[in-house]
Amino acid sequence: MLISPQVKMQNSAGEWCAPAAIGLFVLVLVAPNFVFVHNAANVPEASYIEGISYAVCFWALVFSVVSQLWIGLSTLAVCSLWWPLEVYLRLRFAQPVTPTFVGMAMDTDVREASEFLVATGWIELLPAILFSSGAIVLARHLYRKRSRWTHRSRLWVLFAVATILTALMLAHAEMGDGSDTTEPFANRAGSMAALFATVYPLDLPLSVIWVYQDASVIKRLRAGLTGFNFEPRLADAHPDTVVLVIGESSRADRWQLLGYRRKTTPRLSATDNLILFTDVVTQSVATRYAVPNLVSRRPVLTSAGKVALRAEPSILAAMKQVGYRTSWLSNQGVGGFYESPIAMYAGDADEAIYLNPTSYDARGTYDEALLAPLRRRLETEGKKFIVLHTLGSHFDFSHRYPSSFDVYRPSLTTVPAQDGVKQNTLLATQISNAYDNSIQYTDSVLSQVIEAVDHKGDAAVVMYISDHGQDVFDEQCKAKSITRASSHSFIVPALIWSSAKARQRIGDRLSALSDSRTQPKVANSVPQTLLDLVGVATPSEARTPSWFDQEHGPRKVYSAQGWTDFDKSVARDACEIKP
Repeated sequence: MLISPQVKMQNSAGEWCAPAAIGLFVLVLVAPNFVFVHNAANVPEASYIEGISYAVCFWALVFSVVSQLWIGLSTLAVCSLWWPLEVYLRLRFAQPVTPTFVGMAMDTDVREASEFLVATGWIELLPAILFSSGAIVLARHLYRKRSRWTHRSRLWVLFAVATILTALMLAHAEMGDGSDTTEPFANRAGSMAALFATVYPLDLPLSVIWVYQDASVIKRLRAGLTGFNFEPRLADAHPDTVVLVIGESSRADRWQLLGYRRKTTPRLSATDNLILFTDVVTQSVATRYAVPNLVSRRPVLTSAGKVALRAEPSILAAMKQVGYRTSWLSNQGVGGFYESPIAMYAGDADEAIYLNPTSYDARGTYDEALLAPLRRRLETEGKKFIVLHTLGSHFDFSHRYPSSFDVYRPSLTTVPAQDGVKQNTLLATQISNAYDNSIQYTDSVLSQVIEAVDHKGDAAVVMYISDHGQDVFDEQCKAKSITRASSHSFIVPALIWSSAKARQRIGDRLSALSDSRTQPKVANSVPQTLLDLVGVATPSEARTPSWFDQEHGPRKVYSAQGWTDFDKSVARDACEIKP
């Protein structure tokens, strides 16, 4: 019953108008939690009933802890502001608001952000405005009436909510906090907080908090790199434009260019002036370590997950110091345990643009989203160094390409969303076909990148390399799930394309790389290799191994069991790389 100290409602119908309206408002705000939310296998997700239970408990607490009803309605009005966005993300991508989306919104420039809003539709903001306005009007009315929840049912609700929350949290007590004291970035996977982060409206505030927490860690780790001087010298003969395309989960033996029986790279196979490297090994099969190895000679975090005592900024900083305008365009996330070590180096660029509103495990934007921003930057004057970070062939493979590339079938597009797909050997054919389709889409995107660069007519080079490969139910290894244990996960495709003007200017360097294209190489030599190719010289004591070197030592990689010599491990058992 609602009781005002001054005026009591005169009839039972009027007495229940406000509670009915509040109930309707709460029901609308609980509704998004009915929409399926997909998460990676190692991130807990609230079930329909559990997620709805948390949402109902949240609103019950909001209205029962503080008896003044206008306070609860004001909270409701604020939360309703991102209700359309929540519904859009859940229906379009099966994702709630995540740290990735918040980070994208914070780091993306006005033009890219406006394009996303136009794509989602400004008209979708209207329901939020109307809904919030209605809640504010009712809150103002209840404030003026001094309406409070004084009935003993308020205590019943508090007791019921406490009981439900205690039972649910005890059921997940084994989750722990997902933390690792040796890691600078918090791994929230497996924690109760990660579960709450799938529930609207808790997802946005939690995401904002986590983004700022990760940003503070990045700031602390970068503090030692502030003012770092590469002491670079740029050769007179250098390319005007350099584009580094970082692939994701692409294994070399599934590329037609490298001898695969299927036509997975038809466009690249018809492209001239490619230098194809046939034996490149990544040092780590974890993206959060593999990508920094591609852009920094001495990453802050080693492949073993330790903070390096001697670290450098990325080569983006070196390129800036010799006059290149640097850009980082990403179709992956900006914040989180897996993304933050990469975002730390993206911060070296003059600009960092993130184009995917969801996390790596969801049906996000396709990699072609990178093409329009790339073309705009190619049109600018001056020297340019641009990094494109793609989603490539990250699982779920069927999420990485549009339907027009669903060539090899049956694929995962015919498999309903379900848990345990990675472990379902009965779906091996569908998974393998979807993986090949994702590589064919990478072929298309990479070819369009080369065409865009070539169209500009500059002295330009484009380098592509995948961060790591992927085990995809390989019969010879009798894999029981999609893993990264065999040599297929370590051997990655890599290539360099050059324009006619670039071949005129730096043809000797390109020829040297071409002559060694079949020699064994390691991916963590890419930063020094790019500096050498462009013509950026640094003090000799600062040099690291390069693909230009005539000799190389053992190819050390970090597996799940620790550091090992890759080639010796392959000789023992190619199905499991280990010491």
